[in-house]
Amino acid sequence: MGTDVPLLNDYKQSYFWKRFPQTLLGGPRLRLGYDAPLYVYLVQTGLLALPAAIGGAFTAMVELDVLRHDVAAYIVACVVCFYAVGLQVLTYGVQSRAAAAPRGAESRNDVLLDEDGVSFTSFFAAETVKFVVPGKQYKVNVLLHAVAAGTVAGFAFVFLLPDRLADLYDSVALVVVWFGGGWATVCIALYSLVVNSPPEPAVFRTVDRLELAALMRPFYVLCLVLTDFILW
Repeated sequence: MGTDVPLLNDYKQSYFWKRFPQTLLGGPRLRLGYDAPLYVYLVQTGLLALPAAIGGAFTAMVELDVLRHDVAAYIVACVVCFYAVGLQVLTYGVQSRAAAAPRGAESRNDVLLDEDGVSFTSFFAAETVKFVVPGKQYKVNVLLHAVAAGTVAGFAFVFLLPDRLADLYDSVALVVVWFGGGWATVCIALYSLVVNSPPEPAVFRTVDRLELAALMRPFYVLCLVLTDFILW
């Protein structure tokens, strides 16, 4: 035809590059399209990597014969479970305190967080906490999702132990790749369950009233891990 028509216009490209990393990584908003303080990105990155840090620390204890692997797995599951509950309690507390405070220009309610932007005032401000950890719609899901997160973390911990992976692969490089990639997958799955779910293209949050979409990624991880345990 002689005319080059782009597949995506500038607006759609900007929208895609905001949403694609969020969907790929399980929910963290690392590309906003407007200026935000550095701590907003650092907190999200820290929450994303925290399960791997917990798993890595207890993996080192197992490798050094400080703990048995079964005991370490129970501890990892409990730590992740308490972490999930504590995070939700924190966001509920901050948001309840903000709701009880007098409303002014600095405490306005931003409905469209991604589109309109958020006025970040401080690290522990209500708008920052609500942006990073929106909170569960139903309080019962706080407990249910925390138990699910702990279960996934405990089984994944045993599945990704280097000694266990070494029985499958003779190459140290493959063990390192499986260990790192495995915990990256667990982190992505747990972020969508514990912190904030990604805006999946096929699921509208108004339809997902029971917050079942947040369970899908951990469910896939758990199916893979349990299949290995069954066939081991």
